[in-house]
Amino acid sequence: MRIKIKTGIYNTGRRSRRLRLFIFLEGENVLENLKKRFDRPYEFYREEILPVVERRLGLEDVVGKATWSQKCGCSCGCSPGFWLTLTDDRFTMDKISSLDYDTIYATVSGIKA
Repeated sequence: MRIKIKTGIYNTGRRSRRLRLFIFLEGENVLENLKKRFDRPYEFYREEILPVVERRLGLEDVVGKATWSQKCGCSCGCSPGFWLTLTDDRFTMDKISSLDYDTIYATVSGIKA
């Protein structure tokens, strides 16, 4: 399994203690993505992909809670993902605001889901 990670800014306004994590399967086209959006193996994502993403971005000690949300990116449910709540005391609001991203995009290859 290979995971490519990109970060970006989803909300240019007020920052919160939560980051968004969207997981995509490499090679999946838009129609396949929309068809499967309500049936993602989020427990597998939580156990296998989330720890890798946290480790690579240095967040493993500061993510207190990872909550799967069908409406993480949009109120219609088309963009499910994880809300990562940062709870470590070292991550004050100033430090969270200084992150150059609030959204994480992980593209996974080498798995069938």
